[in-house]
Amino acid sequence: MATSQPEMSRTLASGSDAQYELVCIPCHSKHFDKPAHGYCIDCSEHLCSECFKYHTIPKPIRHHRLLDSNSMPQTQNLNDNSTAVDNLTTPCKDHTGKILKLYCNDHNMLLCTICVALKHSKSCNVEYIPDISKKMLKSDVLHDIIERTEEVMNRCDSIKKQAHGNANKSSSSLRKALADVQKCRSDINRRLNELEAELTKTIDAAIQQNGKGVDSIETICDDIKKDVQLKNESLTHLNETKQANNLFVHMHETAKLLDSHEENILAIEEEDRPEEYQFVPNKTLQDLLQQNNSLGVLSTINTVPIQSSHIVSKHQTAKEKPPKQDNVLVKSGESEVQTSLDIVSTTDSNTMQSLSQRITLLGAKLASQYPHQHGRVETSSSQRQSLRSPQYRDIKPSKQAEILVRTSEDVSECWITGITEVSEGHLALIDCINNSIKLCDSVNKKVLSSLSFGKTYKDQPCDVTSISDKVVAVTFPYDHLIQFVSVSNKLNIMNQKIKTDGHCQCICYHQDKLLVTYGKSGKLEILDMKGKVIKSITTDTTDTFSIFCRSVYVQANNEYIYVSDCRTNEIIMLDWSYNVIGRCKDIKGPRGIVVLKDNSCIVCDMGGNAVYHVAEDGRSSKIITTDVSVPWAVCVNDQQDKLYISSSSDKSCNSNYRRRDYIYVWNI
Repeated sequence: MATSQPEMSRTLASGSDAQYELVCIPCHSKHFDKPAHGYCIDCSEHLCSECFKYHTIPKPIRHHRLLDSNSMPQTQNLNDNSTAVDNLTTPCKDHTGKILKLYCNDHNMLLCTICVALKHSKSCNVEYIPDISKKMLKSDVLHDIIERTEEVMNRCDSIKKQAHGNANKSSSSLRKALADVQKCRSDINRRLNELEAELTKTIDAAIQQNGKGVDSIETICDDIKKDVQLKNESLTHLNETKQANNLFVHMHETAKLLDSHEENILAIEEEDRPEEYQFVPNKTLQDLLQQNNSLGVLSTINTVPIQSSHIVSKHQTAKEKPPKQDNVLVKSGESEVQTSLDIVSTTDSNTMQSLSQRITLLGAKLASQYPHQHGRVETSSSQRQSLRSPQYRDIKPSKQAEILVRTSEDVSECWITGITEVSEGHLALIDCINNSIKLCDSVNKKVLSSLSFGKTYKDQPCDVTSISDKVVAVTFPYDHLIQFVSVSNKLNIMNQKIKTDGHCQCICYHQDKLLVTYGKSGKLEILDMKGKVIKSITTDTTDTFSIFCRSVYVQANNEYIYVSDCRTNEIIMLDWSYNVIGRCKDIKGPRGIVVLKDNSCIVCDMGGNAVYHVAEDGRSSKIITTDVSVPWAVCVNDQQDKLYISSSSDKSCNSNYRRRDYIYVWNI
């Protein structure tokens, strides 16, 4: 594409002592003139002998085409437009050695000559920058950009000022909270001192009463001893002096007196039995002190949002404003984490984070946009979780059917302690009473196959998890064993097995890992498929307290691990950094767990004869049915929204047949 330039006839160039018809353009830009000796076609510039000699030596311009003095153009334009190109120094990022000299109006792009040739068609409106640059001087566009830069700087100053104010306000509230903590502790200490004083007073009174009792017994015993001693001396004297008549009378009186005293002594011996005491602490107080937040929690009263990270100029139209986003993707190093930046005021301590954590999240977003600024800010999993909404769908289950799972080989009433879906319509069941695993057709409601593991207590299975549609893994607590079982055509024990370090109870498979609970020891282990321990979890990540007392069932998805604890009666939720991110303490006897697509979970409450729906954060839960008795194991089919629950009976049915021989199908 050619751009027209006005021609000048051969004129004299001024600006130095000497004047020449054609001058060297590079030297002329430095305000001194030398006669032109040649011409560069690619630069469109006349060159002096020295510039001509060295022009093609540097690598970026080594390929330039030169014309000697006989072939070079004999006209030259030294007005402002002709030298403006010398001020264009921004290199093209796509083409080495090329300068951005052109502008495409259609694509709003700066271009070099190669960009135009390769990427922009002849129909594009491409202009030479020196031809249009003067239009920008004192233009409305320039004025608008300058106004916007000032607006951005002013808003940054405002944000900084507001941030300082918010931080001071937050710090002031924290200092008040600290004073309230100290006052709370002082009130507790005062009340404990009062209770201690009351108990001390009671104990002191009992000690004094013991002393009075001893004094009374001593007095009685001394009186009896003195009375008997006098009678003894009198009898001795009468006997020695041979006063037989008086001796007989005194003997008779003394015998009666001894009878009376012996009765008194016997009464004292029977009543004076040692009363020993022991201090029995207040159980409610003990349970309170064992809770994580027994003294209290730090909750937000309100939150004052700092300015949005999207700064929208008043010059932008509504169409140009950034769209509102509920979730922003924040890059931390090489990973991407999804965090909600919505700011919601609340007085409930279980929903939002503090202002400092919000600023941390904002810093993470800015760090991803400006990675060269002071390193990076990473977002922890606990921060991600705390900003999630605890909402979950409303579940109203209705009973659909029941499936008889007892077979002719069973010698006892069934007890289904483990359920897993191995394929669409097929369930694997653990019948711990009959030491067997069963393959069940949930569509046709019948048992397809049953496999007994033996007759001893070591052969008793506990739980099952699906590895694939052909393989499941079964736990044997008393044998410290995880056994793999084929469920492809019929049930068969496979050669693959894993010996565990302890009483393995329940199991869950997730992404080539096995999660195993050890009920008695309160431990959770993460194993690879060969049995190697990846992680053993007994305490929190700071090694300060036990996470589990008696872990029972375990389930997991891509974000969380869910464990039921039958001693503390709670559902404990961990992230995959093994941080505790939630606890549900409403359940009386939690057993089987199943995780739904929205990260909430359904839990069998064996102690409360109910089934619970627990929110993702673990702090919200509700009963979805009480039409069960001692519910134990549970499984879900997400595609068909069906629940499979094992329980000892169904309250809605008054039949007399054995209810533990069935599993119940519910629509959710």
